[in-house]
Amino acid sequence: MADRVGRLALLAMGEVGKEDALRFPARGLLAVGLSPSFLLATASLGRAASPTATTTVAAVPCGDVNGDGIVDVGDALLVAQFVVGLRQCSQLTHPEACDVNGDGACNIGDALTIAQCEVGLVNCAFTCGPFTCPSTTSTTTTTTRPSTTSSTSSGTTTTTIPSGTADEIHWTVTGRTSVTVDWRGSATVIRYGLTSAYDRSVTAQTPSIVPFSSSGPFWEASITGLQENTVYHYSMGGGSDHTFKTPPPRGSAGFTVYAEGDIGSSRSYPAVAPIQALIAAGRPNFVLALGDLTYANANGEADVDQHFNDVMVWSQDAAYEVVWGNHEWDGPTDNLKNYKGRFDFANPQTDPASPSVSCCGEDWHWFDYGNTRFIAYPEPWDNYGHWFSLMSNTSGTGIMDQAQADPNIRFIVTFGHRPAWSTGVHPGDTILAGYTSTLHAAHSKYVLNLNGHSHDYERSNPTLTGGVTHVTSGTGGGSLENVHSSGCLWQACPPPAWSVKRYMHFGVLKLVFGSTSISGQFICGPAGGGSNDVTCNSGDVMDSFTIQ
Repeated sequence: MADRVGRLALLAMGEVGKEDALRFPARGLLAVGLSPSFLLATASLGRAASPTATTTVAAVPCGDVNGDGIVDVGDALLVAQFVVGLRQCSQLTHPEACDVNGDGACNIGDALTIAQCEVGLVNCAFTCGPFTCPSTTSTTTTTTRPSTTSSTSSGTTTTTIPSGTADEIHWTVTGRTSVTVDWRGSATVIRYGLTSAYDRSVTAQTPSIVPFSSSGPFWEASITGLQENTVYHYSMGGGSDHTFKTPPPRGSAGFTVYAEGDIGSSRSYPAVAPIQALIAAGRPNFVLALGDLTYANANGEADVDQHFNDVMVWSQDAAYEVVWGNHEWDGPTDNLKNYKGRFDFANPQTDPASPSVSCCGEDWHWFDYGNTRFIAYPEPWDNYGHWFSLMSNTSGTGIMDQAQADPNIRFIVTFGHRPAWSTGVHPGDTILAGYTSTLHAAHSKYVLNLNGHSHDYERSNPTLTGGVTHVTSGTGGGSLENVHSSGCLWQACPPPAWSVKRYMHFGVLKLVFGSTSISGQFICGPAGGGSNDVTCNSGDVMDSFTIQ
């Protein structure tokens, strides 16, 4: 029932605008009510094949594409995978049962109708139209694409469109005019341009730190020389079209950021898929992941790869900016090579106190986006001492010092894994709390700190927490952490005066950066994952706040 409520909440989100449909092709599905688990497997849209002959539906219910005797979201999933090229038509057990809307094709409309049937929005007594698999094989990301020809003054030039597979696709902002794209698969070339004609390309390289969660191969492509504040289309291996966008001009406002921590993968945690779908529906410019990305140290290396496929519902079109948590390094089967090998950062920093288990530098980073400086903080290798020393100094050249003096920077935001203030299962770190308070006292632009670690949502009153609003958003999908199994789920009830809002419930934090304020909302996700202390529907706004 909870899953159905979540889907119906997504249905109510409204239409997707033309620009967003170009940047986030999967979101058209969200806007018309497809389930989060369905969206997870359909990260992009494509064209369905047209029928070539008339056929009679076999002795299975119309819509029962997988032949299991019932019409449900599993059939919708198979149809969607066929539409986006993840399955060949020949891999559908009963393709003749696909055309439930009677338009003569097997397409995304049929997947939608089947999904709406499963949640009770339409009658499931379908009468199928004629459809058979086309006589020629549809092109997918695994198909060798044909050469194209173009005429020039000196003759005809033949250009081969690279083939190959690609998954785990995500990208990071590395500068005002540069991004880096990472993926896994046989595709080695990324084509990009201002349109889907893709007039430029980059050959990827093996990352300097090679992940080991699977055999890969893993690739990284650094794209430089871009235009500021510009949407670019891209494709790997001749696959689906997606977009990345370079940062807006310095000092500009009007961008959206989502933040989630303690995520996991859908292989081990059922809440992961619907939460990522909520993020995709929000059309963020980028997402801050607040550590503990996969929990592979507890659940196995397959969860690393699954996580990076789970987030593809948004990570192909929104930047993925991360900070490391303890579960990236504190188990015997996983370590930070799996993660540092998948990201390229602007202004990467090495903590000299970082032990060998941390490996490879890139312990934290910082970057500017529009009117805000975002500064990550590392794991507490030396109780944040080195990090704090780089924020401010007597010569005014610290990272926060420079942002405070920069007229184009309106806000300073820090983000890390561990909390400075918390009444969840992990208490606040008093040393970190002291540092954030001290930094705010000398840097008035420093107004917000984001963290995870405690698997709950909690927001502080800045007048009681050193002038900084602290938000814990450790509700990205990993099981909730109840301090007590019943009654009061926190360290103490009622909450202390500084804790103005707290929820033991899955959800995601949305931040909109304006010219003079930051608007925040905590958006309800699915129920479960442990005991909940609040009831809400997926997509409901549970907490709203403004930071001036």
